[in-house]
Amino acid sequence: MSNCVIVLGKNYSTTIGAIRSLGEAGFSVLVYYIAARTNDGKVVKNSKYVNYYAEHIGRDTDAIVNGLIDIFSRNTMKPLLIATDDFTESIIDLNINTLSKYFIIPHASNFEEGRIVNMMDKSTQSKIAESYGFRIAKSWIIPFDNGNYIIHDSISYPCFYKPLLSVEGGKDGMKKCVSETELIEELEKVKTSNRVFNVLVQEYLNIDAEYTISGLCFGNKVFLPAALKKQKICQSHKGTTICGIIKPMNDLGPWYTKLEEMLASLDLYSIVDIELFRCGEEYYFNEINFRTSAVCYGVVAGGANIPGMFAEAMFSGKFKYPTIAMEYDKTVVCEKAVWDDYIAELITKRELDYIYNSADFFIIRNKQDPDPEKIFLKQVKRVKKIHYLKLRVKKILGTA
Repeated sequence: MSNCVIVLGKNYSTTIGAIRSLGEAGFSVLVYYIAARTNDGKVVKNSKYVNYYAEHIGRDTDAIVNGLIDIFSRNTMKPLLIATDDFTESIIDLNINTLSKYFIIPHASNFEEGRIVNMMDKSTQSKIAESYGFRIAKSWIIPFDNGNYIIHDSISYPCFYKPLLSVEGGKDGMKKCVSETELIEELEKVKTSNRVFNVLVQEYLNIDAEYTISGLCFGNKVFLPAALKKQKICQSHKGTTICGIIKPMNDLGPWYTKLEEMLASLDLYSIVDIELFRCGEEYYFNEINFRTSAVCYGVVAGGANIPGMFAEAMFSGKFKYPTIAMEYDKTVVCEKAVWDDYIAELITKRELDYIYNSADFFIIRNKQDPDPEKIFLKQVKRVKKIHYLKLRVKKILGTA
């Protein structure tokens, strides 16, 4: 019987990549999908690699933890539990003491509960990266105190606004603010929302190149097989990659070694996803995510099955550096990001087709596992049609 891996996630474009990576590596894949409504996870559920699927509706973390234990803890051998987004990673990390009784858990040193969530703090990450020589965008933290906040006089505009902890907002919480007025508008939204969180404001950089680097850490061993150089960024979801080109790590010059050294110092047992910016000749650190990402499957398709390697290491208790043959200079396309911009009318159908035709590897499309893409296309085409009809009605009524 093959070892079991439970994939915990709420975003199908990231979750499907983890499922396929693990299935292709020969693991039995169990899925616990966190949905907003029933059948939200149809794209994931219909992958041929899913051996068992369960769905939880809502974001009650205690109920999710109890569901994991009730549904998946009966295996004779401990399954590995991995997350595919910051929300589910935070659930695992904040409940290590409970969950590690039943599952093999990605973790920081000594299984310290909450340590990874603490490292999700952008200011904490920046201090670590700066100590290894990376440039950091000038930053200001704006805390909320009983709904009140103070804007620093030294903030320069335009600036970049984001949640201090990625688990509190992610990429949807990011925005460029060209003036103090726009920044205040964003802060007021936080003030009146159901989730008040501290905010990080950074200087706006003129970026020449953006890189996403997927890899794994196993104590002081770090494996970073490739960097994805972003070619096009989603406009409707700030920071999300539409497409990128797989590049060798030595494209980063000496910063590749610096990145390895920094990650090794954290004593992690985790899949990681790192973002760097190049501005001129300088490399700026942006963030580390302590879980897999959507673009990770592009690296898998290019020759390095990071989730599969990580699972093997966690089950065996040791990691051996693999010999791989990466396919560099191949284009990876994240279909959900493309369609989000097309539905929002930020790109044309011709542009959508051009992006699809330029792809060597996809995140959702897969000849060996075709059903998820069929369901995905049915869903997004329906949403596009509804959006188009609503716009037509508005134009007819003169309200567009």
